[in-house]
Amino acid sequence: WSAAIDKRYSLTGVDLYRNKGGVALKLVKLLGHGGPMRGFLKDVQPFTRTIRIVVATWRWIEAAPCRRLEVGMEELSAFVGNRCSRILSRLCVDALCYYVIFPIIHWLLRKDVLWFHRDTYNPAPIIIALGVLRAIAPYGASFQGSRLGRVFSRGLFNNADHRWRPVQRIQEL
Repeated sequence: WSAAIDKRYSLTGVDLYRNKGGVALKLVKLLGHGGPMRGFLKDVQPFTRTIRIVVATWRWIEAAPCRRLEVGMEELSAFVGNRCSRILSRLCVDALCYYVIFPIIHWLLRKDVLWFHRDTYNPAPIIIALGVLRAIAPYGASFQGSRLGRVFSRGLFNNADHRWRPVQRIQEL
C-alpha cells in the first residue's frame, strides 16, 4: 500500500506518538483520491459528469413545455447538491481524521493507555480504513445531495403553486 500511494510517505513510518497526524492525514487523502487506481478515477470522473449533464439536458428537452422551467431547476439543483455534498463529505472526513481520530490516538499513545507499546503500534489499518472512507463517502453524499436538491426544487414549485399535477390538464397551468 505504501508504494502504491506515494514514494515520499510510508504507512509504517507514521509516528502518531510524536506527531498529531499531519503525515497520516496526507496518506488518508492520497488513499482517498484512489490510491493505486487514481489514474483510472481521474479519467472516469469527466465521463460520468458529462453523462450526468447529457441526461439532465435530455430530461429538459423531453419535458412538456409548461414543465421545462421546473425540470431545468430540478436538474440544476440536483447537480449543485451533488457537487457541494461531495466536497462537504471530503472535508468532514478530513476534519474527523485531523481533529478527532488522530488526536485521540496521539493522546492514548502518550498516556500509555493502549495495550501495546508505542514502538510496536502500526497505524496502517486505521489510515487505510479512513482512506477507504474518504473514497466512498463522496458517493453516498452525492446521491443524498442530488435527492435533496430535487426535493427543494419540487417544494419550491409546489409552494409557488406552479407544479403540474398528474391529474391536471396542461391547459390549466
